[in-house]
Amino acid sequence: MAGVTPESLSRFERGRSAEFGSRKLLAVLAVLGAELDVVAQGQSGNLDELRRERAQSSAGASSGEGRR
Repeated sequence: MAGVTPESLSRFERGRSAEFGSRKLLAVLAVLGAELDVVAQGQSGNLDELRRERAQSSAGASSGEGRR
């Protein structure tokens, strides 16, 4: 499967593989029909998204959401 031996895949799944690089991971994901999205930490989004999040959190707080 994807040029990766069953033993290598098993070690990866169990967190025991020291040599499971990005090429192997991408090959396995391709076989599964999946993709990997990489997002840099600390990315806050654009200004419109931040305004929308702020408006939603303000609306939830004023309506009593989250209170028990």
